[in-house]
Amino acid sequence: MHKNVALVTGGSRGIGRATALLLAKHGYRKNIQTP
Repeated sequence: MHKNVALVTGGSRGIGRATALLLAKHGYRKNIQTP
């Protein structure tokens, strides 16, 4: 069983947000941190 987990910093806007949305689309469990 594979688990895809990502930690995205600065996920509320810009590149961080785009990255978080892309990872979610591909089934990653994510933890989004914003300053």
